[in-house]
Amino acid sequence: MDIARARKQVRKVLARLTLMRPWLGLPASKLGYVYVQGDKENIAWTDGKNIYVTDRFFDFKIEEQEYVIAHELLHVVLEHVDRGKNLHPVVSNIAADAIVNYALDKSGMQRPEIVAVKTWNRYNDYVIEFGHREIAKVDALEFKVVYDAIVKDKQIRQVMRPGQGGCGGGCKKQGQKNGSTGRGQGQEQAPDLGPAKAGREFRKSQGRTIKKPSSDIEKAADRKQVARQLRDAMRQGAKMAGNMPGEVKEWLEDMDKAEIDWRSVLRKWATAQRRKRQSWSWPSYAVPRWKGKVKDRGQPVVFVLGDTSGSISNEQFEQFLAEVRAMVRAADAKVIWAVFDTRIAETGRIERKSDRIRMARTFGGTDPTMAVRNARPMLMREIRKARARIAVLFSDMWFDNAAGLTEELNGMGFGNKIAVATRDAKQETVQELERLGWMVLNLETA
Repeated sequence: MDIARARKQVRKVLARLTLMRPWLGLPASKLGYVYVQGDKENIAWTDGKNIYVTDRFFDFKIEEQEYVIAHELLHVVLEHVDRGKNLHPVVSNIAADAIVNYALDKSGMQRPEIVAVKTWNRYNDYVIEFGHREIAKVDALEFKVVYDAIVKDKQIRQVMRPGQGGCGGGCKKQGQKNGSTGRGQGQEQAPDLGPAKAGREFRKSQGRTIKKPSSDIEKAADRKQVARQLRDAMRQGAKMAGNMPGEVKEWLEDMDKAEIDWRSVLRKWATAQRRKRQSWSWPSYAVPRWKGKVKDRGQPVVFVLGDTSGSISNEQFEQFLAEVRAMVRAADAKVIWAVFDTRIAETGRIERKSDRIRMARTFGGTDPTMAVRNARPMLMREIRKARARIAVLFSDMWFDNAAGLTEELNGMGFGNKIAVATRDAKQETVQELERLGWMVLNLETA
């Protein structure tokens, strides 16, 4: 099909979708569309900003084309590309397709037979015993529930590494295109360029643009912002014609509730437990005993472990420092700072004349565990009367001993731990911290 006919057909599909189902048509019309000629393996896929269609897409009836576009749209709205990036690519795509197809089937759309016979039979290679009734109980944030149910299948486990729920770094070699509708195995993974970077270079090498994204989508900073804008458009379309399935409405609410940042978490933890506290014998190597007294509440202690290496820009450092100071005042908390991988000039900016911010003497090694050990004497004096013990790690995560760091903090009773990661954070360390019970969030607001 030539480019002019492809452009005309996509616009016709979007017009029909907007007329019949505005909750799908309005957000779908905001995305960009790229025609990839000569691809005989796939039907369509998305990178979080554009939908890529192939020759096989135009072989379908127009009702089926509407289904395919809506299918890729929901992948973007529910952020399946990012949420499945650390999982096995084939299995996570099956799980995402199961949820998306369930929503579209519920709305009465016509699914192409080649896409899937049943929701739980996404590919001929794998049979997933996970039906519509179970999927109806799954929230948008429980995408991994479907993933875990699929992983239990013996045939699925054969393509995964023994004893793992994902394939780690091997996913890229055996992976498939993000959010793709087509054959699931043996496909080359599409370049993960992100919505704001997937523009001219990718389009030039992979296809011809037949519709550009709307200006707000084009200017979006990341996939989360794109998904947030599309969810707003879906709600706007639902007001025009109230035919959005109830489950989808709940999923949109779940996704928006999930958009938290480290500031709100720290503020919540620091202002919690304002009532009087019970007095326990502390510290003790045995099980602590309650002395039977009730003392006035103490101040929360926030232990901030900051990476002041050259990879942290002055702008990032100043932003983090200013926001922590503001929250300290609001929560009536004490803060103890410790630094690692340090630039000496930065320590003076941290320690100002304040009775709430104190600077622990630490050394400039790259291992944050050593900084915690250096700060331990000061911490032990402060946390005995603390209402809450909160540890905040600010770093680019380019260190190795995450387990040792966690053990040191747990030994002093820091049960609440936040890791604030910069944009170029080391993903292996991020995953290890999450496994050890840290809440890892980005420095930038989600």
